[in-house]
Amino acid sequence: MFHEVSRGSMGRALRFGTVIGSGALFCAPTTHATTIYATGFEAPVFTAGQLIAGQDGWTSRFGSPTGTVSTNNPHSGLQDLELRFDQLPIFGFGFNLDTVRPLLAYDVVGNGTPVVNLSVQARLDGPLLGLDVVEAIFSAIDSDFNSFGEMQISADGHLYVYGSRFVDALVADVTLGVYHTLAMSIDFVNRATSFSIDGTSLVTFAFDDALQSTIFQAGSLHAAAPTDPALADAAQYTAYFDNYSITAVPEPGMWSSLLLGIALIASRAHRRETRDVP
Repeated sequence: MFHEVSRGSMGRALRFGTVIGSGALFCAPTTHATTIYATGFEAPVFTAGQLIAGQDGWTSRFGSPTGTVSTNNPHSGLQDLELRFDQLPIFGFGFNLDTVRPLLAYDVVGNGTPVVNLSVQARLDGPLLGLDVVEAIFSAIDSDFNSFGEMQISADGHLYVYGSRFVDALVADVTLGVYHTLAMSIDFVNRATSFSIDGTSLVTFAFDDALQSTIFQAGSLHAAAPTDPALADAAQYTAYFDNYSITAVPEPGMWSSLLLGIALIASRAHRRETRDVP
C-alpha cells in the first residue's frame, strides 16, 4: 500500500526528526556516574576507635565487635575499616563470620541507571596458609539478599571470584599484606556482573535465572575464619577496607539506540517520499 507524502511534509518530517534528535541529545542524561554511596571512613562522619555499626547507616549482620573504624592501616587519608578475625561470631558450618554494610535499597529501574559499579580497596594481613579458610570478602546483594557476585581475598594467596550462580568461579593470585582494588560492575540490562582487580578485568558472569530483582541492596564487607583453631589462628589475621564506592550509570547503549531510532524514522520517510511523489 502506497501513501502520499508531499515534499513539504517530507521537509517538515526531516526537520521534526532533527529537532527531536537534537532535543534528545540535549535532554538525555549524561553517562556520568551517580554516586549512590561513597566513603573513605574519615572523620567527622566516622569516629575512630568505634564500631562501624550505627555510623552513617552501617549495620553489622550479627552485631559483633568485628568491624571498627581504625587508624592502623588506611590506604589513603587517616582512617579505614578494620575487621579482626579473632572477634568473629560463630556462623556455622565450621566457620566464624560477620558482615558489615550500609543497606541502600537502590532502584536501578526507577532511577534510570541500570549499571551499578562497586569498588573497595581491601587488604588481608596475616601468614600465608595452605588452605582457603581465612577470607576478606567483598560481595553485592539484591533486596532479597541474593548475590550478584563476590570476591574473596584468601590467606592461601588467591583471589576467588564467584558469580550469582556460584558455580561460576575464577581463581587468581593475590598478595597478602597490601591493598588491592576490588571492583564489580553489575549490568541489569545484559544481566551480568563483571569483575576486576587493580584495574585488570578478570571475568564476566551471567546472572542466575532466579535473580530477577532490580533493587541493589548493598555492597557487603565480610571476614570469615574457621572455628577450629587447628586450621588457622584467627588472632593472626586482620582485614582492612578503604575507599568504598558505589555508583550508577545509564546503560551505555540506551541513548545511542534512541537516536538511531529517530534516524531510521527520518530515513523511512525519505524513502516513502522518493517512491510516492513523481
